[in-house]
Amino acid sequence: MGAIFPNDVLYEFVTLFVVLDPIATLPVFTAVSAGLNRRQSLLVAFYALGVAFLVLLFFIVAGQHLLEALKIPMASFQLAGSLVLLLFGLKMVLGKITEEAARPGRRAAA
Repeated sequence: MGAIFPNDVLYEFVTLFVVLDPIATLPVFTAVSAGLNRRQSLLVAFYALGVAFLVLLFFIVAGQHLLEALKIPMASFQLAGSLVLLLFGLKMVLGKITEEAARPGRRAAA
């Protein structure tokens, strides 16, 4: 393992920050801990933090071995992940088309 440079640490931190997206999880946490007091709310937060840490740690340690055991090359895994992200992005940009909106000549009831 080579030397760790400050820009590498910053890159890894930003990557984890984007993946975990704490800003987007705030509404979920607020909804989950709505009826709880402060102590219980903190307990829920630390429990979620612990589970997320263990899942990330598992895939950091065993992810490469898991891919090798399943005989999946890293390039294929990266391509599949890219396609999933592309489909999510297209769905976000184009929106969801409902069955009623897809049928021409139909008007919504007023």
